[in-house]
Amino acid sequence: MRPFRITFLGSWPEDIASIRQVMQEAGRASQIDLEEVADITAAAFPQPIVHAVVLSSALLGTMGSEQERVIRTTTGWGTFRLYVLGELPPIGSRWDDFVQRTPSQDATGLAHTIIAFFEQADAMNRLGVVRGFRDFVCKGLYRPLDLLWPASYLCLGALLAGAVLRAAGHPFLWTILGDPMVETVLSFGVAFFLAHFVATAFRNLSLVVFVVRRVPSQSFFLPLFALGTIAGVALWTGHELGCDKQIALCFAPALGIRALYLYCRRIRAELFSLSQIQRLLEANGPLAGELLDIGRKSISSGAIPLRAYRARQVFISYMHRSDWSVRTASECHAHLTAAGHPVFFDRSTIEAGSLWRVHLMRGLSECGLFIAVLDGEAEVTSWVLSESAYAATLRKNLCKPRILLAVRDSAHLARSPFGRIYHDLFTLPEAHHPGIHLLEVPPEGLTSEAILATIQHIRPLCIFR
Repeated sequence: MRPFRITFLGSWPEDIASIRQVMQEAGRASQIDLEEVADITAAAFPQPIVHAVVLSSALLGTMGSEQERVIRTTTGWGTFRLYVLGELPPIGSRWDDFVQRTPSQDATGLAHTIIAFFEQADAMNRLGVVRGFRDFVCKGLYRPLDLLWPASYLCLGALLAGAVLRAAGHPFLWTILGDPMVETVLSFGVAFFLAHFVATAFRNLSLVVFVVRRVPSQSFFLPLFALGTIAGVALWTGHELGCDKQIALCFAPALGIRALYLYCRRIRAELFSLSQIQRLLEANGPLAGELLDIGRKSISSGAIPLRAYRARQVFISYMHRSDWSVRTASECHAHLTAAGHPVFFDRSTIEAGSLWRVHLMRGLSECGLFIAVLDGEAEVTSWVLSESAYAATLRKNLCKPRILLAVRDSAHLARSPFGRIYHDLFTLPEAHHPGIHLLEVPPEGLTSEAILATIQHIRPLCIFR
């Protein structure tokens, strides 16, 4: 079964031939089925296949409620799009939620637009397989790795308790701890505690000195001194037990396992944020208070990485019902692509189905830069809000991606739901909202120099730049 299908309804043979020729020239003919049907209600649209339906404007005007029901249902899957050959229906008609308002309505132009849609779907599917496997592995590893913290505390406590009891004349526990198998487990547990202590102390000290840019206070050093004393006693006790060399050998693997745990925790947080936003959308819609109030949350200091997230992938979100937003997003895409950035830019001009949007938001979690092209004069729709809410959530909880708002009429936008999602950007001085920037687009549009210079200006959320 081929992964893509174009279904023709009431199309002229010469138009079908033109589309077939473009598919062959693009090298996509072997992946795409071409099918002609007389009635859309009699056609089958299995979900594993990505569908593009092409029909004439004359036939669109004759469709009734049953045909509209079929189109509405299949569009909701996110793997179905409707294209019109000829004159588009007027704006405000009942077809606004389904028909792709493409730049060209001739057969050749539609063929290129459909190929772009199929290529995006293919990329999302291939990435989805890889990410799905990674997500499955990380979710499976997270639970056992999360137990290493209490296990290391138990090992540390057992070692200290054994030393105390031995000093009091009760060496039974000390003898048990000296068993080779127990000693190996004990050594790794202590090494894991030491690795976590050293990495956390280094990270927090770097955060205060290089990000907050101040001399650490006495209260900062008190818990470090207490934990350092415990670590020192553990090392001395391990030496007395004769497992100091084993602890030293386990230290580097313990650092690596701790890094693996942090990576699994990040992936789990991405998945949780996405599923949480989906649940909020289903229950309360995009205006749910939990979604809009993300902007008031503080950045999680525990998530600030040592180095910036280096992915070059750019995700462009825009308002499909604003001609200005569509045009400006296309300019961003052209400039960034010319500069060598891989860009994900959904060229659909309607709100596509839920499955497609979930895939888009899943891809958003992998991008290094999120660009929201927002028109303060346009109607706010649900999915563009959801994309911004997800990006803002990732920034607050995981310190990525960097965010750029390319806007028109920022004063009006600040009073919209976007003003709540990006509350810190609109209300705080620039030094207090790293990782995000506002660019007011001039009437003449964006230049390549302006967009690239602005991106370079956005400070990443990290300790060492």
